[in-house]
Amino acid sequence: MSPTMKDLLSDEVRDLPTSPIPVDAVIGDGRRRLRRHRATSGTAAFAAVAAVAALAVQGLPSDDGFAGVGEFEQRKVTYATASTIHYGGQGIDVSPHQVWSFAQTDDGFVFTTESGDVYLADGETVEQIGDGNDDGLLAADDTGSYVAWVDSDAEAVVYDTADRAEVTRTAVDGEPTDGVWLDDDAPYAVAVDGDVAYWRTGDGVVAWNLTTQSGEVLVAHSDHFYVQDIADGRIAQVWTAGADLPRHVVVNTDPDAERPLFPMTERTDLSPSGHHLALGDRFAPAGWIYDVARRDDVTPTLPAGYRRVFVTQWIDDDRYVARAQPEGSDQIDLLRCSISAGTCSVAASAVGSAGDVQYPVGQVDPY
Repeated sequence: MSPTMKDLLSDEVRDLPTSPIPVDAVIGDGRRRLRRHRATSGTAAFAAVAAVAALAVQGLPSDDGFAGVGEFEQRKVTYATASTIHYGGQGIDVSPHQVWSFAQTDDGFVFTTESGDVYLADGETVEQIGDGNDDGLLAADDTGSYVAWVDSDAEAVVYDTADRAEVTRTAVDGEPTDGVWLDDDAPYAVAVDGDVAYWRTGDGVVAWNLTTQSGEVLVAHSDHFYVQDIADGRIAQVWTAGADLPRHVVVNTDPDAERPLFPMTERTDLSPSGHHLALGDRFAPAGWIYDVARRDDVTPTLPAGYRRVFVTQWIDDDRYVARAQPEGSDQIDLLRCSISAGTCSVAASAVGSAGDVQYPVGQVDPY
């Protein structure tokens, strides 16, 4: 697809009657990683992405979130400002570094700096574990010790924060397949789902089995636009319907599935079991939460007076944290929401100015 086609797509999408979707931002959000899963064995997780299975309602975790073996397995309201990672009521100082982007594992927080260096902070020490991550994109699961990125040498890296060691380093090719247009040709990490890591290459999104140290193209660029998120074997991806114009998001375990369809927005984030889908758009007053199996809108009621409400982390499959900007203010509040209760409450007020607060999503938040 040529740049001229991109312009055509942009014009068509902006003319859609649903909402004024910023195409460039939506395409860029294909690089957001998000990164959701309940831990499974590597063999089962790898097989799940190729199988067609019905979406089943998963049992919800306990009030304490997912169990784990590390010091940071519990997911709490988390964000970063400057050189401090705020984890619940705990402040983790990573000075003299400033957090550019970060992600959580059971053992601590992996963060990048603006220069591209990658560090692990465990509450006691700050250790450099990589360099050359120029775009600051990280991918980690909702539980477990793996974190993934692609460095500037075009090598995909998966690091185990429990063992303090790399488990994978392999070359990836970002050169697009003939006849396929991409927004840029830089490879990046898409998701970690149990013992499978996913990264975007020129051929498509590769599923890499960390147990067998082998991979294959899961979603080819010639067939689909891009993958937004993967959780518990469920794939959220933009569906083109063969019309060269992405209009919807499909969530299914089958990479070739064309249903069920959900609205296309800037942000797409699956809950840990893939049972819920969070959608968001910076031009909408708030985001939406869907029950994937039933396709029902189950968005909790928000406190009045907020805009730009996006999910920033899942505590478990029912509860999540969202950033919210009060009308007329550049400060950010964090909301704690429950889908089953149908409500959200303020968990932290005025944590920082928009653009100065980062969230454990593995990417720089520009909003």
